[in-house]
Amino acid sequence: MKLSRFFSIILHPIFIPFLTLYISILKLPNILILNYQIKIIFLIAFLFTIFFPLINIFFFILLKKVKTLELELLSERLLVLCCTIIWFVIGFFLLKDILFYSPILKRIYLGSIFIMSLAMIVSKKWKISLHMIGISGACGTFISLGLLYGGFQDLIITSILLSGVLGYSRLKENAHSPQQIYAGFIMGICTMLFTIFYL
Repeated sequence: MKLSRFFSIILHPIFIPFLTLYISILKLPNILILNYQIKIIFLIAFLFTIFFPLINIFFFILLKKVKTLELELLSERLLVLCCTIIWFVIGFFLLKDILFYSPILKRIYLGSIFIMSLAMIVSKKWKISLHMIGISGACGTFISLGLLYGGFQDLIITSILLSGVLGYSRLKENAHSPQQIYAGFIMGICTMLFTIFYL
């Protein structure tokens, strides 16, 4: 397997929101959530941001509505993004009472919903890079947390480096133009910065 293909798979945007939330919970100082509630957050977030959306995609593949996880056609993207947003929203309402005690986690979760909603709007006309939106959303989250709480330098540097590697991989895979890569990166990072600081 080519390295570009490998990075495109392991950094698929369907995994990034959960990983970002998971890492943020582990790294945030003085989080006002009990241990058993954290386990509930992890479980519900995993089910509604990864498991059910993946089941949805495979179901669409069986129905021949979607060809692959790459979502090459705009019509495929719109269908999958719409259903994924619905799953995210259901997960958010299941978690809203717990997230009430940690507004920052609430904003991180909502930021993922906003990013996907913007991606769906843009994808009606243009094949913006969903991979770059995902990884730059994580980057924007860690930058925001670093500015708010200090630290997070290791995660900021790592997410920026991974953004570069992933962007190069998507170009090598001929999945996107440079403009689609840059636009995805800017959209993800700006949306998370705005959501965390101004929501």
